[in-house]
Amino acid sequence: MELIGDVARKSGPVDRLRLEVAKTTCAASVAERTGLFHVPKVVRFDAENGVLETARVHGFRSLMQLVLARDSRLPAICERVGRAMARVHTEMRLPEDARLPFPELLRGDPADECALHGDLNGSNVGWDPATDRVVILDWSAAPALRSPASVGSRYFDLLWFALFFFRFRPLGAISGWSPELWARAFLAGYAAASAGP
Repeated sequence: MELIGDVARKSGPVDRLRLEVAKTTCAASVAERTGLFHVPKVVRFDAENGVLETARVHGFRSLMQLVLARDSRLPAICERVGRAMARVHTEMRLPEDARLPFPELLRGDPADECALHGDLNGSNVGWDPATDRVVILDWSAAPALRSPASVGSRYFDLLWFALFFFRFRPLGAISGWSPELWARAFLAGYAAASAGP
């Protein structure tokens, strides 16, 4: 991804980018409706050249950056991410042609099926200090999946996000790294929002 002025530009296979446009647009709608988070809007999709541009969030601080800065707001931000994702999982409706199932091994119980972020991690999730908003970026499936997917068990997003904190401990954050605290805050926020208003 390259940051150019007021846009974030990425290039790639057209089918994956087209799916990302659909997911980003639907997620932005949930974000606007709930006010719990922000999703940068699609500015331009060039299917002929495989280019997607979204609005750039100037000042965006990824969760990884907040971890490295030992930011004391991290548990509260993780809790807010949990609330946001609970609403994404219950309210995000993808068009039929954008409903691509996760690989069968990862599908889980059909009762838990919903539209997913697909790569919820400490680089794609962060905070905008200027607006005090949680920001969720990059609505394409994780490269590790090796397939464009958009629908599967909600537990995939929950585990992928929590796993990020346990797997990616940078050397600069050996002390003060609290994956249990952040995962607990995220799951508490998710549970609270799933229980209703």
